[in-house]
Amino acid sequence: MKKIISKIILLYLRFFAKFKLKRINPVIIGVTGSVGKSSLISALHTIISSKYETKTTFKGNSESGIPLEILNIKLNDFSWQDWLKAILLAPLKAIFANENYKVLIVEMGVDSPKEPKNMSYLLKIVKPQIGIILNIAPVHTEQFNGDVDAIAREKGLLLTTMEEKGKAIINIDDSRLTKLLSQIKAETVTFGWSKKSDFQIVKHEIHDFNSHFCFAYKDKTFDLSFKDRIFSREYGHIFAAAILTSFLIGIDFGKATSLLQNNYISPPGRLTLLDGEKNSKIIDSSYNASPAAFSAIFDLIKNLKVSGRKIGILGDMRELGVLAQKEHEKVGVEAAKIFSTLILVGPLMKKFCFPALIKCGFPREKVFLFEKSEGVGDFVKEKLLTSGDLILAKGSQNTIFLEQAVYELMKEKEKVSKLLCRQSDYWRKTRKRFFS
Repeated sequence: MKKIISKIILLYLRFFAKFKLKRINPVIIGVTGSVGKSSLISALHTIISSKYETKTTFKGNSESGIPLEILNIKLNDFSWQDWLKAILLAPLKAIFANENYKVLIVEMGVDSPKEPKNMSYLLKIVKPQIGIILNIAPVHTEQFNGDVDAIAREKGLLLTTMEEKGKAIINIDDSRLTKLLSQIKAETVTFGWSKKSDFQIVKHEIHDFNSHFCFAYKDKTFDLSFKDRIFSREYGHIFAAAILTSFLIGIDFGKATSLLQNNYISPPGRLTLLDGEKNSKIIDSSYNASPAAFSAIFDLIKNLKVSGRKIGILGDMRELGVLAQKEHEKVGVEAAKIFSTLILVGPLMKKFCFPALIKCGFPREKVFLFEKSEGVGDFVKEKLLTSGDLILAKGSQNTIFLEQAVYELMKEKEKVSKLLCRQSDYWRKTRKRFFS
């Protein structure tokens, strides 16, 4: 009965979201991929909103989140009262709301090959004229039975179902994505490190927590620099996709890079550099975690020079299914080469990552195991932290909540609502229930 009611509500919201979009008729930019989607839509919004009235789905990327964002309906705790409010508001928001944006940027998250959590269903809500696939990686593999190629095919529907007059923007460095090229009817434009790409990433450097990228288009180069910001090599794809997409809708490369350099703000919990207690630095990557994301951030951290030690607070990667053991063991092997002290949070880290660490010869007395993140930051602060230390916090969002550890360690606690992820009333209540 509950599934039937949920399906009816989704169909209802979808109808009114489509009605509203037909009335406004914006250019729709659809963004999908495995890692970095939220950072990409933020980069796109930073650039495109400078020229066009732009709406971006910052809060929802799912079968319910996308129509709620389009209809401007905010749910507080997802209770039945909240859903009743959404049902009552949907026709009013669709018919009478006074909105008239030119561009709609939609993050499209795919969690399953089955409706309503797949790309096919999301394409029933929005039909992007411009589609971007950022990358494919082992994320949500539990629902795909460990088949990463199946994930590529499902996410790839964003581009392979697009009409000829559309624009398909694709990461040419990803071999799983290049297999889709022959199936795409739309105009295809590529980005990546490869010399074959239309818009090439040619350089990435980090010095003293300052980041620099260089891009090339035909015979011209464009520099992008950030002071007191750290971005991994993989962010080259994010920024390249944003700059290239903006160019295709009328914003030149120089203007786009300047807007990013001066105005781009990372979403909370995605490689955010924070001041910590005792003159430490925190790399807050607590929003989510996947094998690809761990690999990228480890490559970044191993090349950073710090005056103190490197401390890792690492949480479980969820929804990996049959790949869980292998991928957590990989994290252990790589972490052993980088960190002097490790705090592991969650049952998968304890079961799989911890033995891999010990097998690599990592000192047992330098590893600390926690079931939950509550109290982890206080433990690090009181027992381990010294001046000049660098702390990484990274883990999945489901039942891990490493933002709690970051809160306990950060210096500017008065800015928690602005700097940390999952700070709404809903998430505060969810964490409180879980920790209790």
